[in-house]
Amino acid sequence: MTRDFLRDSVSIAIAQDGRHSILHMRFSASQRNLTVLKGYVGSMQVKHGETITNLKKGMLRVLDRLCTPGLGGPHEGPPDLVLRELLQKRVTICVADAAYNEQGALRACAEVFPHMVSIQKDRSHAVQRLLKRPWDCDEQIYTLLQQYILGSQSICQKIQHSPALVSVFNSYLQASDKCPVRSLRKKNLAAAKHRFSSCSQPLGRFILHIDAILATLLWIATARAGREEACEATDTLAALSERELVLIAMLADIGDEAISLLRVVDTEDADLTDFPKAIEAYVRHLNCLINEGAILQQGFTAYVLEILEQPFGFLVRGKPRTIGGPGKIDENLLCGCVERLQAFLALTLETVKAEFPAHDLLNAFTVFNLGGPIDPEIERKGLLRLSLACSVDAERLRSQLADLKPLALHEKSTGAKSNFEAWRAAVARVKEHTEKAFLANRRAMTREAAQPVTLEQAQANAMAGCQALWTEDMAAEQEWQKSQGYKAKIQGYLEGILLESEIDQELIDVALCFKEMRGQKDQTRAADELRRQDLLKAKPFALQSRPFFVADGAWANLPNVNGLEAVADPCLASSWVVHDPANPGDLLTWCALLFGGHVCDVACLQANGRRGVAFHFAPAIQSVRWVFISDGFAHDHPSLASAARRARAHERSKWKVLTSWDDFALKDHSFTGDHLKESSKQKYKALALASVGEARALQMVNVFHKDGFVDFLAKVATASKGFCGV
Repeated sequence: MTRDFLRDSVSIAIAQDGRHSILHMRFSASQRNLTVLKGYVGSMQVKHGETITNLKKGMLRVLDRLCTPGLGGPHEGPPDLVLRELLQKRVTICVADAAYNEQGALRACAEVFPHMVSIQKDRSHAVQRLLKRPWDCDEQIYTLLQQYILGSQSICQKIQHSPALVSVFNSYLQASDKCPVRSLRKKNLAAAKHRFSSCSQPLGRFILHIDAILATLLWIATARAGREEACEATDTLAALSERELVLIAMLADIGDEAISLLRVVDTEDADLTDFPKAIEAYVRHLNCLINEGAILQQGFTAYVLEILEQPFGFLVRGKPRTIGGPGKIDENLLCGCVERLQAFLALTLETVKAEFPAHDLLNAFTVFNLGGPIDPEIERKGLLRLSLACSVDAERLRSQLADLKPLALHEKSTGAKSNFEAWRAAVARVKEHTEKAFLANRRAMTREAAQPVTLEQAQANAMAGCQALWTEDMAAEQEWQKSQGYKAKIQGYLEGILLESEIDQELIDVALCFKEMRGQKDQTRAADELRRQDLLKAKPFALQSRPFFVADGAWANLPNVNGLEAVADPCLASSWVVHDPANPGDLLTWCALLFGGHVCDVACLQANGRRGVAFHFAPAIQSVRWVFISDGFAHDHPSLASAARRARAHERSKWKVLTSWDDFALKDHSFTGDHLKESSKQKYKALALASVGEARALQMVNVFHKDGFVDFLAKVATASKGFCGV
C-alpha cells in the first residue's frame, strides 16, 4: 500500500536522523489531491562512523530496501528500480539535524534527488538551541543550571535517579500546603537531560515545590550524615540564595515560552503555516516578559516573589539560616536578574534570526494560514519565494490563492470544533487545579499582556538594558549567530529563493566563493574519511619475506614458517614474534621503535602476516635528530644503550652522534636558543638518553630516561586487528 501511494505522489519530503550509528528515515508524501501519507522509510546501521559518505550510502540503501518487494521474507525480490527512480525524482525537501555530516550528506544527495528544492535543518533541535546556546555562554546561568538542575550532583538529578529520594521527596510534597497546583503524586522533578528544552519542567517544579526540595536536602544532610552526599546537600543549603531562586523562576518562565514554541514543531502533524506566527509570539512574549517587566507579575517568578515574602528557616552546620523574609527581595536584586535576562534575550533573538531567517522557504507557507489577517508584504514575499522554489508563475499563484481562500475559510469555520466548543474545553481545563492549568494560565496572561513588537525592536530594547553585564562570551556568541544568519542567507541565494530586493553584489560574490569553498571542504572531508577508514583496515604483510626474530627458538620450526629468515640478533630483524605483542619487553620494544617494523604473535607468523595480532611501528631513526647517550644511561641499561648506538649507526639512520653533555648543550641551544623566534624553535631536534637521576636534575623536555623515551617514540598504528585471525 505504501509503495502504491508513493508511486502516485507528486512531492515527497525526507527526514533523516543518525543516532548511535543507526540511520533512521521518515517520509511525508502528498498526492495531487493533497492526500497525505506519512511513515517510516526504514533504518540502516552505519558502519565505520557517521561520515558524509557513509550517511549518503545509508540513505540510498534504505531507499533500496523500501523499493524491494518481500524484503526479508521467503520470496524477496530484486529492488524495483523504476519505483526507486520515481521516488528520487519526487523528493523535493530533505531535513536533517544541523550537524555538518548530516547536512553534508543531504548536499551530497543533490545529484540523486534532481528536483530537491531545499535542504532544511530540523526545527525541533533548532528551537532547543534558542535556550541552550545563550544560557551556555552566560557563566552565571550555566553555573546555576549545573548546580541545581542539570549537574550530576544537583538535587534535581539526585531525586531523578534515586528511588529512595523520590519517596522522601514525595512524602514532603504531600505534606506541603504552599504549592499553587495540586497533584496526587509527582514521581520526580522530570529532570531528564536527554533533551535540553525539557529543563523548563524541572526548573518550574524546583520553584513550585521549593519547600519539599529544602526538606529533602535537610533529610539527606541528617539521615546520611558522614557521607559525601550529606556534605553536598549541606553545601547546597548554604549556597542557595534569594537571588538564585528568583533567577531560577525567571528561567522557568522563559523556558516555558520555548516549550510553547517547541510544541508547534515537535510533532509529525505540525502545521507549517503556524510557525512564523509562533516565532512572532515568542519574540513578542519575551519582549513583554523581559523588556517590559511583565515577568515579575505572573507565572513562576510572581509565585517565588510571593513565597519569599515569608522566610524559610533551617540549620546549616549547626548555625541558623533563613531564605526570604521582609526586605530580602529589593529593587537591586530584581533589576540585576532582569538585566541578565536582557542579555539572554539579545542572544536568543540573534539565534532566532540565524536558525529561522525570514527568507527560509518553509516560512513562506504562512501565506496559507487561516488564523487571521496576514501582513500584505509578508504575503507578497512568501508567494514570490514559493513561486521561485516551485518554478511557477507568481501572479498565477497569487490569483489561485485569492480564489480558494474564501472556501478554505468556510471549511475551517464549519469544522468539527466550533468556537464555543473550543472555549468551553479551554475554560474547563483552566478551572482544573493541575500543573497544566497553571502553565496554561501563565501563557494566557503573557499572551494578553504582550504587545506587537518586531524582533529588531525587542532585541534593541534588550541590548539597551543589559550593557552593564554584557560579556565577551556573549558578544562572541552574538557575532557567531550573525555569521550563521548570513550563511543562511547565502544558502537561500544558492537555492534561488531570495528575492531581487534581498540580493546585492557583495552577497553574490561571497555566495559563489562560499559554494566553491564548501565544495572543496566536502571533497576534503570525504577524502579524509576514506583515509581514516583505510588506516583502520587490517593490512596484511609478508612477515617471512624479511628477517624476523622469535622469542622462542622452537617457533622457527613450526609448520608454514620459513626458518631460514629467523635471526638471533633482534637488531637485525624487521619483525619480532612474541607471546604478547602488547608487552614484548624493553629490548624488543626499543628495537621496534628504533628500527621500525612489526611486533606480532605466533599466529601472525604462521599466517605470514595475513591474520593474527600485529602492531606496526614507524622507524624513529628516519627522523633527523642529534642524539647523545650518557654514561649514566649506558650503565643502567647496557642492552638498550647498545641497541640505540647500533640504530644510530644504521645505514638508514638520519641520527647524528653527540659525544658529550657539552656537545648536547651547544646543539640544543642552536635549535632552541633565545636568538630564535618561538615559532622557529625545535625542541626535539637534539635528544639525550640519560639516567633517571640525570633526567630529573636537568628537567629538560628533550632529556629522557628509559620510560620517557619510549613514551616519546611510541607512535603505534594497528596493522592487523586481533579479531581478524583465529
